[in-house]
Amino acid sequence: MFQYLENERGSAIAMLLLIAVVLLILGTALITNAITEKKIAVHQELGTSLYYIAEAGLEEAIAVKIKDFDFIDNIENISCGEGKYDVEINKETEFKHCIESTGELKGKKLTLGAIVELSDLYKKAVLVSENLTIEKTTINGDLHCNNHLSIKGPENRLLPTGELAGSLTYSCPVNKIDWEGGNGSIEVGGELYSKGNPFPGDWRVEPIPLPEIDLNQILNQHLFTKISGKKEWREAPGYGKVLDKDGKERQYLYIEKGDLTISPGPGEEFIFDGILVVDGDVEIKGSGRVNFEGMIVAKGDLFVKNKVNVGLEDKKVVVLAADKDVKVFGEQNDCPENPVFGGDLLLFSKGGEVTIGHQKMKGEQFIMDGIIFAKKTAIYNCNLTYIPGLSDMRQRYFPAYGLVVTAWFQP
Repeated sequence: MFQYLENERGSAIAMLLLIAVVLLILGTALITNAITEKKIAVHQELGTSLYYIAEAGLEEAIAVKIKDFDFIDNIENISCGEGKYDVEINKETEFKHCIESTGELKGKKLTLGAIVELSDLYKKAVLVSENLTIEKTTINGDLHCNNHLSIKGPENRLLPTGELAGSLTYSCPVNKIDWEGGNGSIEVGGELYSKGNPFPGDWRVEPIPLPEIDLNQILNQHLFTKISGKKEWREAPGYGKVLDKDGKERQYLYIEKGDLTISPGPGEEFIFDGILVVDGDVEIKGSGRVNFEGMIVAKGDLFVKNKVNVGLEDKKVVVLAADKDVKVFGEQNDCPENPVFGGDLLLFSKGGEVTIGHQKMKGEQFIMDGIIFAKKTAIYNCNLTYIPGLSDMRQRYFPAYGLVVTAWFQP
């Protein structure tokens, strides 16, 4: 009987040892699993934090590129929470740049990237119009016509500049390409095209929509000084000045229910930096100097009969926008001494016509650097050169004419 009890006692001890071993294994497994889950959670939290840090670098770089697409530099050692990021920007083409942002936290790194490009409207043309007429004109850059193209006379050329090939595209049917009764021609890519040698069919592409300008956005975005009635200025008035975010003093003037004439006399100088919005027509004339940087928006017509920003060392950016017609020396007269405009120019007509020069004007070609968007455009005796570079003003007020993120990637 004692032997039986000893056997029972031995079996119980063995069972207890077995249960203890099983519990130890289960406890170890549970502890190991808890530690592993904690490590996974910490790793996931680190990975998420790294992702947001790298993303913050991308967002900063994209914001910089929106304001200045030509910015090519590194953004280094920027603190972000407990970590930091470094951004590298590389230029792949004139219109396509690569951004790589590397986030760093607790000795770990993560890199995210984006490809940013300028929109098709920006890349494809120095000149985009629904209805386009050119005569004795050289265009250094690309052009596109949506609806009706008229080529007058033999002295028309498209030449490459920068990364623009000097190409021509159109969206209109062939019967809406007018060769002036067979006398018109244009040289593209070294080959002369005419009624007898028409454009290749693959030059016909989808229409490029014209940009829009939002006047209410302009008026609401800035503190404008409002003036009522017709005005004629020989020099810029001293009011309406505002200290902008960049610390530069600019003027924001809105003329309600009136027209504006800018007409400096001999020896006088009209100097303005900012935005002029006019309910009616705007005319720039006179014999004095006109030095202007910024934007003029006319709800009526906008006529330029005086040179602007000529002879200045600093490059100025000027946007001339009108609901109706924009005319630059659009009368029969001798061409003034070139250039007509100094710096970078954008001409925009919402519903009217942009006219540069006159069919019967004499003298040398106008020399102009800039871009034209209009429903109807007529250019005579002009040498127009595309200027790359996206100014902050164009990006803000012409949303279609700006930066696009075309790809996101993780190297």
